Amino acid sequence: MKKLLLFAVSALLSVTLWAQTAEEAKELHEKGRACLNEGKITEGREYTRQAMEMRRKLFGEVNEDYITSLNNYALSFATEEDYAQAVELQAQVMDLCRKLKSPHPNLGMYTTNMGRFYYLNGDTTRAISCWEQALPLVEKHGDIYEYLLNALGMVYDERNDKEGLEHIMALTEEHNLHELSKPCNEPECMLERAEYYQAINDHAHAKECFLQVLAMPMDPEMKVKVHEAYAKQLFQVNDCVAAAEYQLSAANLRKEIDGKDTETSIGYLYRAALFSYIAQQYQQAVDCYRKIIDFYTAYDQPAARRNEIQCYTGLGNAYSALTEHEQAYTCYRKVMDYYGTNAPDDKEYPKAIANVAMAEKNLSKYDAAIEHYRQAMKLFEAKGMTEEYANAASSLKLCYFYAGKKGEVDAKDEMVKKAQNEKLDRMIEEELASLKLTETYLGRLAYARSLATIAGCYALKEDYRNAVTYYTRYIKDIRKAIQEEFRLQSESERMATWNEELPTLHDLQLLLATLPVGNEGLMDELAAVVYDAELLSKGILLTSAIEFKKVLIARNDSGLLEAYDRSQALEAEIEQLRKNGSVEQHSKELLGLTQESQSLQLKLYQECAEFADYTDYLSYSWQDVQKALGPADIAIEFAAIQTGILDSENYMAALVLTADAPAPVAFPVCLLVQAQQMETDEQLFGKKGNPLWGNLSSYLSGKKRIFFSADGSFNRIGIEYLLYNDKPLSEQFEVYRLSSTKELCYKHPDIAVTKAALFGDIDYNDAPVQSEASERSLATLRAAVDSEGFIRLRHAPREINDIRTILQDHRVKDIATLTGAEASKEAFQKLDGSKVNLLHIATHGSYLPSEKATDAASMDNSLLAFAGANLGDDGLITASEIAKMDLRHCDLTVLSACETGLGKLSEDGVFGLQRGFKNAGVRTLLMSLKKVYDSSTADLMTFFYRHLMEGSSKREALTKAQQDVRANGYTDPMYWATFILLDAY
Repeated sequence: MKKLLLFAVSALLSVTLWAQTAEEAKELHEKGRACLNEGKITEGREYTRQAMEMRRKLFGEVNEDYITSLNNYALSFATEEDYAQAVELQAQVMDLCRKLKSPHPNLGMYTTNMGRFYYLNGDTTRAISCWEQALPLVEKHGDIYEYLLNALGMVYDERNDKEGLEHIMALTEEHNLHELSKPCNEPECMLERAEYYQAINDHAHAKECFLQVLAMPMDPEMKVKVHEAYAKQLFQVNDCVAAAEYQLSAANLRKEIDGKDTETSIGYLYRAALFSYIAQQYQQAVDCYRKIIDFYTAYDQPAARRNEIQCYTGLGNAYSALTEHEQAYTCYRKVMDYYGTNAPDDKEYPKAIANVAMAEKNLSKYDAAIEHYRQAMKLFEAKGMTEEYANAASSLKLCYFYAGKKGEVDAKDEMVKKAQNEKLDRMIEEELASLKLTETYLGRLAYARSLATIAGCYALKEDYRNAVTYYTRYIKDIRKAIQEEFRLQSESERMATWNEELPTLHDLQLLLATLPVGNEGLMDELAAVVYDAELLSKGILLTSAIEFKKVLIARNDSGLLEAYDRSQALEAEIEQLRKNGSVEQHSKELLGLTQESQSLQLKLYQECAEFADYTDYLSYSWQDVQKALGPADIAIEFAAIQTGILDSENYMAALVLTADAPAPVAFPVCLLVQAQQMETDEQLFGKKGNPLWGNLSSYLSGKKRIFFSADGSFNRIGIEYLLYNDKPLSEQFEVYRLSSTKELCYKHPDIAVTKAALFGDIDYNDAPVQSEASERSLATLRAAVDSEGFIRLRHAPREINDIRTILQDHRVKDIATLTGAEASKEAFQKLDGSKVNLLHIATHGSYLPSEKATDAASMDNSLLAFAGANLGDDGLITASEIAKMDLRHCDLTVLSACETGLGKLSEDGVFGLQRGFKNAGVRTLLMSLKKVYDSSTADLMTFFYRHLMEGSSKREALTKAQQDVRANGYTDPMYWATFILLDAY
């Protein structure tokens, strides 16, 4: 018994000692892991080594605990960037794991680590193998699983392995959908979702998530992260103004947290400067760059100097955009001197020299510019910067031209072309290889833009067959993509989305204009693509606003209508703040207004998208237009095409479509400079042999109806009245001027005249009510009409009375006649939302052209005068104010005033009164393109209404009225050819 008892005691003591030793090993292991996590590598490695050695003695090497310590030991070497040693040790870990009877519980993590160490040691192939093996070994949807998906996606992308990338993208999509199914009520989670949607180009859902997280309570640190991320999202969707505001907010918040500017806050500010510059907020960009430069000036370090110099380049660009060329020159000179002294071999040096040359050219210092361009070109050539070389060579040619000098410029066309083709080949290969992935995971818009990139590259390589093929695919997909994007976008977002497509459409037009001889077989296909591009692009944003408002009103939801009105008011307030105040000064107010406005708009578009699709108008193609044509019809889309600098290189093209044509045809009808000369030619409508319709004669033969959509200068000329076979075209054919020939695809209901509003015989020196706002004057605009203000129109009383009598004679009972002081702006605005279907305004109108005016400013520069117009703003209404009204029941608006059809020619049409009334929902407009004469205009209008009410169509009524006016002695075209009808079919 004693021996047995002693044996038992001895065994118990042995077990106890063994347990104590195992516990000690565990403690050492935990201490080592904690030290490694805290960055105490040497100390942590020693603890880990001791634990590992103790476990080896206790259990041997083929043991889970020993393997765990060995893994941590390998990790300590990787942390100190000794990747070769880490690989060697981790290989031992993997070898021991294979010897275990059952899999190590951490096998997935160890395999992941093995892959990571291989990658860091430069062995990507083995890294991929390990990571792929690890995927099924780790917890699905866990942290390590996420790491593996990101790591594999990264390396497959680096290796351009499309098959591997497609495999990982599918797993990633599955993982993301799993994560999206979880509840998400915290800022961090919602931000992750926003960034996920942003990554896959689902901008509507990204915006929704960002707006949700912005509305959540957040600590300052989280707020900085959210504002920074949202700025990137806004920039991605081309809302650069708002992106700059949020980026500036992130910089200021970071500064508040840190108590001073730091590298981080300055980094945010730098991006704010870039966003501001791209948004054309040039003064704001200048202010940001100045602050950054001041920050780095305080540090006497090489890195600080480089950052400072980088900012001087941006500052120079901003000054150049502001046309402050002396300031720009000073900035560029600093950059050039820095690189010349400190880094003459840097590729930025010749770029800096070229920038100095550009500034000198802008300052008319042509000799200095010539020398600097030559210097830059020499360095560009030496460094193989062929694209920059070509740009500098083109600028040098211009310098010689402006200086009136002759100089040889070696453009090195062969070198440049070879390098360009090599680059284009790489781009085509990459885009083609990624097409399927792009379509599957990045959405239709990214896919369409990829097709455009491929087409553009082929065109530059002069492979026109492939260029046309891919442009054809692009135009089909971009129609669908724009429809998808527009459905949940605000007006500003739609504008940003569409503006990104404009360069591609210009390239497409350019290809049509410059297709070399020998490629005639492609012309029909190319003309069809360009015709479709014109159908898509003309008035795309205007029509979008109109169609959305129609859907919104048809929804008949007072809450949504209130939300719409509120969002419009907020946008106006935001615009005013941006225009008149410092963004930084009003930062919090601006961001608050922006968030409220965007939230309202998102709600509007989400609910209306469920009710009805307002984007159908984007789907029409030339085949749809052709179906609407009869055998005696012809449809023409005019397109102003800029192909070069010289006048002889730019022309107006006609895209012609008939009912029996296999495809549209395209050809030039006149030079753009000729069209511009037509605008000011007082004898234009009496001239024989005008090239425009003569060039179309073979297509007009046998036709009765002409449907055309103008472009460029043709928007300012009554081309329908030009002589054709010695007689006005409009008197030989039924000619219809349309916003776009896709108007033929719409089904517009016939509207009988039952309710009319007539404004005329207006007293511009009197008004029923004057507000404080009347003290503010639009003197500049009024002075443009008459130096003494607006003069009462002598023949307007006759015009209004005659029209009223004609309407009454034809049983129109509801006629509001507003004259004198009653013909006020307030009375006009009361028509908002009314059932008026005929609106006649006999007054003064004006458009003040300005080269620098934005589209929005041009709407403010287009006006009609009402009662009291000589006393202040209360008597003047602008196109932008009219655009906000609801006149959708109005079938015809007649603007019996000067220049009511004029405005700024823009990518989206004419920005002026016609856009204002169209946006308000008016179907047909009768308006003028020049100054009009009181007496002849009164006669013309009287004749027009007489014929209209006797049963003539609007077009017939105007044509007959013009003939009547000429018969009354007003034979000069200035009396009858100034008025045009838009969308009267």
